[in-house]
Amino acid sequence: MKVTNSQVRNNQIMKKQTGKKGVLLISSSFRPSIGGVQSYLDDLCEYLLSRDIRVFVVTCQPNTSKVRGKFIEKSENFLAIRLPLFGLKLLYFQRLKFLYENLVLFLGSLFVLLIHNRSISAVNGNGYAFYLRALKLFFPSKRFVLSTHNLYHFDKHSKMRNAIVRWVFSKVDRILTVSQQSKAELANIGLDAERITNFHCWVNQNKFRPMDKSRAKQRYEWSDKFIVLYVGRLVPEKGPGLLMQAADRVDKKITFAFIGDGPMAEELKEAALSRENAIFIGKIEYEELPVYLNASDVFVIPSQWDEPYGRVILEALCCGVPVIGTKRGGIPEIINDKVGILVSPPEKDVENISNAIEELYKDRQRLSNLSKNAIKQVNEKYSVKNAELIASSYN
Repeated sequence: MKVTNSQVRNNQIMKKQTGKKGVLLISSSFRPSIGGVQSYLDDLCEYLLSRDIRVFVVTCQPNTSKVRGKFIEKSENFLAIRLPLFGLKLLYFQRLKFLYENLVLFLGSLFVLLIHNRSISAVNGNGYAFYLRALKLFFPSKRFVLSTHNLYHFDKHSKMRNAIVRWVFSKVDRILTVSQQSKAELANIGLDAERITNFHCWVNQNKFRPMDKSRAKQRYEWSDKFIVLYVGRLVPEKGPGLLMQAADRVDKKITFAFIGDGPMAEELKEAALSRENAIFIGKIEYEELPVYLNASDVFVIPSQWDEPYGRVILEALCCGVPVIGTKRGGIPEIINDKVGILVSPPEKDVENISNAIEELYKDRQRLSNLSKNAIKQVNEKYSVKNAELIASSYN
């Protein structure tokens, strides 16, 4: 049988790709879902592909919105499979949902590893990835990495539950934690501290960068406004309701803008309509966020829970926007008095946030200095160089 030139070229490409290093990323959430973890994974995929590393993604279809992604998304050196979670809403208990989600991700990842076994050298599970232990049994020669994106508060769990967590993750080759607090809690339940590395996120500074503020404000008709911006899920633990209360306490020349989606959306929309100094924007395209950040004067993250990190803080700092944040979780690892203001104690969050906002509103020189320091800190600590640490964990 005669072999055509086209067949020869295809065979050469296949051989080249088969021998190419590949990474399987597993996460319950991926684009088109919106959030810090999703943005992080997008940037990680972009970085790995730029280093000629093949990327495979196993994820779930979004279950908190009606948005759906392609079941199979494929391009050169990239393959993503989004698995449906049939009947998830019928499961009342959160633990059952967790087990179901882990089972779906395990089966999907097992399938991809069997089909693309020779192309994948490392597996990176994201979140509470219990399926990694089972996958390690099937593929002991591959390198397994766990990336945490939350705080799990193991000190509040039973010894039995912590023992199970320790057993599940004891076979992982490397654990990457999003904050020092996350690293400490894993080490405290008995996991080998030498296998745990704290990593810093990074932000695509081609997207998130300082722009002409006056032009950015003109785009949204904010030229005459001092804008305090909130971006995040609209849920009580993130504190948007608390920030709306702060709008009642400060000078009415200060305007509060809310971006996001979630269970509190209608409540916040109505609250904004009843106030002269509040604007409810709602859900936006991620590509618009850099402009909104540049059009704002202060960014506030009023979290009422232990925020594991807060990637959106980095995005604000990249745009030269000072940040006011509550002293929760990993937030103090990013915000210091050179780039913003940390507020505490929690029982006085509304009062303290209000005072901090008015302080920066009245002292424009300090606001300007914080803005300059923000850009400098991002360049020094949160550049794409941080991705190198993650990539090196796959070796």
